[in-house]
Amino acid sequence: MVLAQVEEKSLAPTVPELDLGETVLAVATDYTPIALAHGRRIAFEAPPSRVVIRGYEWAVESVVTNLIENAARAEPAGGVVIVRVLANGEVEVVDYGEGVELTHRDMIFEPFWRKSEAAPGTGLGLAIAPGS
Repeated sequence: MVLAQVEEKSLAPTVPELDLGETVLAVATDYTPIALAHGRRIAFEAPPSRVVIRGYEWAVESVVTNLIENAARAEPAGGVVIVRVLANGEVEVVDYGEGVELTHRDMIFEPFWRKSEAAPGTGLGLAIAPGS
């Protein structure tokens, strides 16, 4: 459903502007209590100056939430997930988990692909995160 909404909304004639740093900070802040409850922390690194992009806030929030959730699951207990907004409009989410095996790297962007059935999720996280 999210993929369909992204495709449908991307056809709209006018895409609004939003402050990427503020939007990503809000997601990281909202997710912090969940991370703390699971023994992980979230560190936010703001861009050097305001970064304004064209995009739908709900879509950016959805993508960033998925990336943070994936990273928080992968981050070893007691660790820190780094969420950073770069001046060029890129968002980086860094964890120090075991990573993705080379044999799976081509599949991680496929909808519904999951590394393991042990963790909750649908397998859409990276499929809806363009440029991951």
